[in-house]
Amino acid sequence: PERAVEEMRARMRRAYKESLDNVAGKTGDSRHNARFFEHEYALDVAGEVWKQRVEEADEMVRSFSRMPYLIAARALSAPDLLGLERLEKWSIDGVPVWVKIDFAYRDADRLVHILDWKTGKFERGENPLQMVGYALYAQAAWGASLDTLRVREVYLRQQDPERYCRLDSQVLDQGSVTIRASIAAMLERVADPEKNLAEESVFALTDDERTCRNCNFRAICPRWSEA
Repeated sequence: PERAVEEMRARMRRAYKESLDNVAGKTGDSRHNARFFEHEYALDVAGEVWKQRVEEADEMVRSFSRMPYLIAARALSAPDLLGLERLEKWSIDGVPVWVKIDFAYRDADRLVHILDWKTGKFERGENPLQMVGYALYAQAAWGASLDTLRVREVYLRQQDPERYCRLDSQVLDQGSVTIRASIAAMLERVADPEKNLAEESVFALTDDERTCRNCNFRAICPRWSEA
């Protein structure tokens, strides 16, 4: 664990320097060079805050090392490793939906486990839509039956970290309805769904400054540039 912490800290230092020097902006390569929101918008962040984030990351690595998942992963045969930070695509009514599951595997009892690492506190309800979506994906992509699914969030900074998603046919049906309604609402605003073309005039600017403060796109927003 301590070697993993040191490697992580080295990566964090490199990323911080890349962001501070705006390597992404200078090279045009934002895929391989970090650029933090705080640096992009010149936010005043105290050194103690950056230090606290590093200490929290240390805590999470050590917490993960005490959990059984690394042992479980190393014991898997290749076919039973179902997902590990891979971007996957499936389809709902012909519309592509993307998922990136942190860790998913099939155990010796043929149960399918889907895990999502969390770095914060318990904030959501019993069955967050993200996890229900993962369950729907597992049924479509891996043929997993409802009774074999074990879907849970793992909070790396909590004393009692695991929180299972309570899955039944009603929960999955409601999740499917919610996702389809979201897709329909988005497509209603698109001028040409076949070509995926939208017109900016259709989308009103928000009056909620709290939303603006955390928006990654405010540099190209007319209201923000005027302000």
